[in-house]
Amino acid sequence: MKNFLIITLLFFLINEKCIPQSINWDENSVGFIVLDDSLYCGTGFVLSNPNTVITCAHVVDSTKKISFVVFNTEKPFTLELIKYDINNDIAVLKSQTDICQAPLLPDTAFKIYPSQHLFYLGYNISKSSSHNKTLQADQTFISAVGKAQSGNKIVDFVEFIGVGIPGYSGCPIFNDNGKVIALMHEAWFKQGVKGGQVQLINRAFSIKPIFEK
Repeated sequence: MKNFLIITLLFFLINEKCIPQSINWDENSVGFIVLDDSLYCGTGFVLSNPNTVITCAHVVDSTKKISFVVFNTEKPFTLELIKYDINNDIAVLKSQTDICQAPLLPDTAFKIYPSQHLFYLGYNISKSSSHNKTLQADQTFISAVGKAQSGNKIVDFVEFIGVGIPGYSGCPIFNDNGKVIALMHEAWFKQGVKGGQVQLINRAFSIKPIFEK
């Protein structure tokens, strides 16, 4: 099986000048969450520690074998579920061995605001097949920042117009410093009451709860 990475050239406007943005990342730090060695169900990423994988809680199933398949080498790593936070939709998992040399890093300042430029990297099911799995990078701007009730907790989220589809669940959301601020949670189509263009709205939950005691 061959994996493919589609990098969309990322540009954004600052002071009326087009500034290129690039993704600098260890290709082993982002990959696929796989259940029972066969079901590719979402995206995961290595954060802070070389053996720690983050994804959405709704992506994993504790009754099944959970693996992280490295994008670049297709190497699978069996994972142990360490933290399952359904309210914040965050799952923290660990491998017995290191997965990559350069884990992604979080933005611990968590300064997130509307119109902020960001990019994300996720498993694109529509461009994948049983033999070829695709990770795709996309860029956008935050359209809304807020808080939502989830179970008995209030969670922080960002919303943006994007291409999030089921395989993107759990994918990392980066700021322009290349640090992770959130992970993809859900998406839905939206159209104004008077009609107009249908847009795919994406919602990502903050990674702050990972670091809270």
